[in-house]
Amino acid sequence: MAFLLKCSGKSSDTTYQFQLTNSGLLDMVGRVENSELDSEDVTTLFQWEFEEVGGKSTLIATQDQHAPLSSSQFSGLAIIARIEAFIQAGVFFKAAQWINYKFQPDTLFCAWLKAMLGPEICRELYFSFHLGSFGEKGETLFNTSMLIDGPIIDMEQEVNKWLTSCLSLHTRVVGFGYRQQRFEVSKNGDVQLRIAAGDRVVAQREPHNKHDPFAIAILWKDGERMGYIKKELARHLAPIMDAQGPWTGTVTAVLPDWRDPNERIFVELKPVWGKDNHV
Repeated sequence: MAFLLKCSGKSSDTTYQFQLTNSGLLDMVGRVENSELDSEDVTTLFQWEFEEVGGKSTLIATQDQHAPLSSSQFSGLAIIARIEAFIQAGVFFKAAQWINYKFQPDTLFCAWLKAMLGPEICRELYFSFHLGSFGEKGETLFNTSMLIDGPIIDMEQEVNKWLTSCLSLHTRVVGFGYRQQRFEVSKNGDVQLRIAAGDRVVAQREPHNKHDPFAIAILWKDGERMGYIKKELARHLAPIMDAQGPWTGTVTAVLPDWRDPNERIFVELKPVWGKDNHV
């Protein structure tokens, strides 16, 4: 007796199995290989489309699953599906917002998230939200604090340890609104951005920036400045870049123009000295 949540992105498919217990609780069993699914043995219950990130999720029931989901369980799976879609697209900022503001503060649902996302992504979401790089200063952490194990005694030390050792960092590009027109082209009467997912980017330090000596600019392809990393994150990352070298990466997502310009361009950055990062 099982429910399956199949999350499909532009480059990957992941299926999670959930099971109702005799007491009516919905437990997450784990991941299921798509090759193990037999279309004749399952029934599609619902499908969510996440057009802005090119993802979709399908809720499936196996034939031996007769008990229905409660409304709260269905809502929880719907939110989980959206969070997974944002994570698959590299839009961690929007995923963190949904975790903190749309997600019920339920320890069971947070346990699902921890199992689905894994410890590295959970730590990135937690620290980034704490620094304010996913929002404004002073925002309460809410559910992201439930994504890590144990209390953080020295936050500054733990943040620096995380950034020094991490091999991948997802962030949004702020200040893009001031430069957006430079990246626009007219095509068939529509104004579109030249920037696309997969484009190469470079994180460049600007130690002589008169507004912020910790400034880190994000340069697109040939060196054209798209914007900056949010200063709350740059304050910690800049000394690491100064000591260990540059970071490069790719655009992971470009959201529609109805989004705030500071919430349109998302990138994944990796240290040049990190493994599996070929410049």
